[in-house]
Amino acid sequence: MKIRELRLTAFGPFTGVNIDLSRGREGLHVVYGPNEAGKSSALRALRNLFYGIPLRSPDGFLYPYEKMRVGAVIQRNNGEVLEFVRRKGRTNTLRAADDKAVLAEELARFLLCEHPVGDTAACRQCTSCTLFAAGNNPDYFRVTPAADSRVIKIDQVRELAAGLSMTSHGNGRKVVILTPADALNINAANSLLKTLEEPTDNTVLVLVSAHPARLPATIRSRCQQIHVQATDRQQISRWFADRHPGASSGVYLALANGAPLQALQLAQENALEERGRRFRVLLGIREGREDPLAVAADWAADEDLKGLRWMREWLMDLLRIRLTGHTEGIHGIDLLDSLSTLAPQLDTRIVFRQMDGINRMLRLADSSLNRQLMMEDILLAWSERVS
Repeated sequence: MKIRELRLTAFGPFTGVNIDLSRGREGLHVVYGPNEAGKSSALRALRNLFYGIPLRSPDGFLYPYEKMRVGAVIQRNNGEVLEFVRRKGRTNTLRAADDKAVLAEELARFLLCEHPVGDTAACRQCTSCTLFAAGNNPDYFRVTPAADSRVIKIDQVRELAAGLSMTSHGNGRKVVILTPADALNINAANSLLKTLEEPTDNTVLVLVSAHPARLPATIRSRCQQIHVQATDRQQISRWFADRHPGASSGVYLALANGAPLQALQLAQENALEERGRRFRVLLGIREGREDPLAVAADWAADEDLKGLRWMREWLMDLLRIRLTGHTEGIHGIDLLDSLSTLAPQLDTRIVFRQMDGINRMLRLADSSLNRQLMMEDILLAWSERVS
């Protein structure tokens, strides 16, 4: 087996970083960089990719646990290429490359919810939702290949049928997610036919597959087929404009890494104005117009440490511009001109040390250490040593 690409989608200090390991004949790759640049995080990501992200992870300081993602493209000895994603959780953490299982699970959560919000979302607070989040909802059935197999076997389908014959524990509905459905071997597929033809009352079966043509025609003919594909950017922009007229959809979508709901939340919070204000405060500290201690007290009081997270993002953008000489790939496109002006004035070694301090504070944010003191150290260093 060969790892062709490691995808650090949302892990540790990384956002959307792909490490290309496909080049070279020897198969040896040297990953190097300054202290706290992310080398150890990348190594942990590789380990977590194959063995799961641990219950308590040191790499969840930038993204909440439920949003952590690491993926890969691997090539088997027979030349077959596989893509997959690992999420953090207690069960069912291995996903298809397009994260389709996320949609399927959200559908299951919604169908089992006792108090759904409107027609599209689970409340995430009722007993059913709580059990679902813990992986213990007795009315939710998930069928995947066993750890030592690449196929779904007939015994698994028979066990599913036995479970579905039992009375529902919750709101009367039972939900099955079978993924990937094309992993059913022929005996398992034949056994599943009876369940598809004569399901028990109030039972919803969801078969997830990236290759539906591989399913037997008898299975496909008994299912309603729904093609899930990535929404094109223009459609997302129109959707966004309908819900937030006047906002710059391109900027908000870029800040949200293309996630429309997150972009809408940023727009509703008027994040562009807030980001601009906080960036000007940082410039003011650097130029002696703002008191770093007063700013530290203000920013440390923010439960989400939004200002610190944005500062880290801007430092990464400044490093990209400083080291490459161009702005391609930077995240803070709302502050493009300001970042381009500031980048040539900075010492990269000092900026790396600033990022070290920010990463440490984000990791220790929930500890008993004094947030304000840590924030003061970071902003005092910015005022005195960054240029």
